[in-house]
Amino acid sequence: MKLHTTIGASALLAFWGCIAMSGCSSSTSPSPTTSTVTMTAETDGTKATSALWKKSETILSGIVADSIEITRVRFLLSAVKLHVEGNDTLNDAGIKLGPFVLEFTPGFSRVFSTDTVPHGTYERVKYEIHKFPASIDQLYLNDPVFTDFVTGDRSTVIVEGRVWSVKSSIPLDFVYKSSIAANVEALFPGTITLDAGSNATIAMTFSPLLAFKAASVLDPRDPGNANQIDLFLKSAINVSKK
Repeated sequence: MKLHTTIGASALLAFWGCIAMSGCSSSTSPSPTTSTVTMTAETDGTKATSALWKKSETILSGIVADSIEITRVRFLLSAVKLHVEGNDTLNDAGIKLGPFVLEFTPGFSRVFSTDTVPHGTYERVKYEIHKFPASIDQLYLNDPVFTDFVTGDRSTVIVEGRVWSVKSSIPLDFVYKSSIAANVEALFPGTITLDAGSNATIAMTFSPLLAFKAASVLDPRDPGNANQIDLFLKSAINVSKK
């Protein structure tokens, strides 16, 4: 009789232990509610040339060039987010919070973030271009990633490349620096759906043509073109799901 009692107590204890630990074969795992998103930085070619002319009503105030070629582009960002379909900004999914430098190099696809976001339908990428407050410049002064953004005019966008003038076949190096500040929204070609448990890659693609092309190619060395180039830089990044 004592043996039966011991066996019964052991069986009962094992049963409740199984329930508590959710380890029984009849238990089920919860369904995933997120999607894993990898963000990349890419370029749409390397050049803006006069041969790619397209009609524009923009009035030019500065010197034009035959063509330019970019070799490196950097944006100082404070955040990148995915915006859900509709106008509810409360449900924006944070992809990467800054400050950080988003760098574009022709010929390379740079992964700058991999994170999980709620599954759902998204219509745009929102990114924030903001300069460092002067009060925290010293925190980043000796960081090689940020040094160029906390010295001089405290730029937010830096474009490096070569430019060909209209009357010369010899290229000259240039570095264009902008201090724009903007919250930019880049629409997907159509809404994208991120299913629960899925993996997706979203590319942010910089276009030299969008950044430096009006009725003609804008010479980035001429201060007279700065206002137009600064305006174009705010819409020079396209987004797409790969």
